[in-house]
Amino acid sequence: MNEQWLLIGLLAIVVFGIRVIGLEWLGKRTFPPLLKRFFYYVPIGIMTALLVKQVLVSHDSTSLALSLPVLTTCLGTGLSYFWTKRFLLSVVIGVVLGLAVRVGGL
Repeated sequence: MNEQWLLIGLLAIVVFGIRVIGLEWLGKRTFPPLLKRFFYYVPIGIMTALLVKQVLVSHDSTSLALSLPVLTTCLGTGLSYFWTKRFLLSVVIGVVLGLAVRVGGL
């Protein structure tokens, strides 16, 4: 069991070390406006891809189904962030809404 925790710790150090080095290197560079605009939309594209994969569930290789609990939770979280502009509050609202939808059986 201790070997697993040691491996997890070493992997965490390596992964975060690589990220810190990359951020330090990128932080000292200036980018052209087109590349800045590209990097501005990267997080939006990644989050969209992750959410669509969760909302549209594949039961077999030929059909997609809409996951109403996930869709409801995503919409509730997005709307709460739109109105409050507070990320942590929106996440808490999304978790509570997700639990309510799951327990409610939607």
